[in-house]
Amino acid sequence: MTRKANHTNPIYKEVYNELVKRIENNALDKLSAVSIGQEYNVNRNTADKIIRLLDTNGWVRRIPRKGTFPVKNNLKKINSINIIYSFDAFNRQFLNTYPYVNAKLIESIFRDELARRCNVNLLFIDPLYSYSQILEKFTSLGSRAGFVVLSPDESGNIINLLRQEQMPYMTFSYEHADFNAVTHDTGQSAYRAVEHLIKISGRKNILFLNVGRSISSNPWTAARFRGYVKALEDNNLPLRDELVFNTSGTVDSGIALMEHLKRHSEIDAVFSATFENGLALVNNIKLVGIKIPEDLAVIVFYDLPEFSVSSPAITAVKAPLEKMGHTIIKELLDMINFGFRDDIRHIFNDELILRDSC
Repeated sequence: MTRKANHTNPIYKEVYNELVKRIENNALDKLSAVSIGQEYNVNRNTADKIIRLLDTNGWVRRIPRKGTFPVKNNLKKINSINIIYSFDAFNRQFLNTYPYVNAKLIESIFRDELARRCNVNLLFIDPLYSYSQILEKFTSLGSRAGFVVLSPDESGNIINLLRQEQMPYMTFSYEHADFNAVTHDTGQSAYRAVEHLIKISGRKNILFLNVGRSISSNPWTAARFRGYVKALEDNNLPLRDELVFNTSGTVDSGIALMEHLKRHSEIDAVFSATFENGLALVNNIKLVGIKIPEDLAVIVFYDLPEFSVSSPAITAVKAPLEKMGHTIIKELLDMINFGFRDDIRHIFNDELILRDSC
């Protein structure tokens, strides 16, 4: 019976990937261009290309005058997936902050089913390394290495090197990145969250809680602010100065925010553009006796585990970090097997997790 591959990818990739799975599952004893052509309805040139790829990547062995056979001991981890951090970025994102997003992405890469074919490593780069030193470090990992950059705004020189040397790479980056990236539509997610506060919770004076000295200082929160503003405009609500508060995340900043909420008692909801400030906000609100959601409705961007067990439970925007991690490793393996690309863009949609805080 003739079988057809899924045509969302080029057919030779689909057939190659299925044959690899069959080899991994010990479900293939012998193969040939003729058998591949008949089973998957591909021409002879495509079948030959698939066998060459399987041979190059160590999945089959050609024995003269006998045929082509699966290499069943190729189940060892032959690929190297390297999550890159500069020491400075790692200190900021793991040692000095709540490392939820990056940690969740890294966990999803390590746990993904595709990781069984890979050695997954954290690779630290000294920011003082020269181009040649970084290149030497990367090339020492072999020809089947892929690279993940989770902080592209701090690693522009590394991305430039990977692109120039055509090494397989993926990033977790902003929506309008011009390099290989997975991201999510945070502006649209913010819009839906604020619209929920307006239309469902009946709130009219919604504070946008930002991190940093200004909206423009952080591209992630800047996109969320645009969604916030659009939701206000579409519902005929004005944007007033007192409805935007920039915080540094310090204790003093938290005290200043509580004073701001008391001074502007008309504020009836807060949309926190970051989870760090959202968590601090919820804790501080309880300390000063403001009731959620009676006095103040709350929605936070990124759904921390703490928010589901808080009392009351906190409504949050949940990003599909597991799907992003899977896509990162899938695209890297695709490049390792089939060649470098520099045009990969995946934009995911977030989910609004409704709980008791609004």
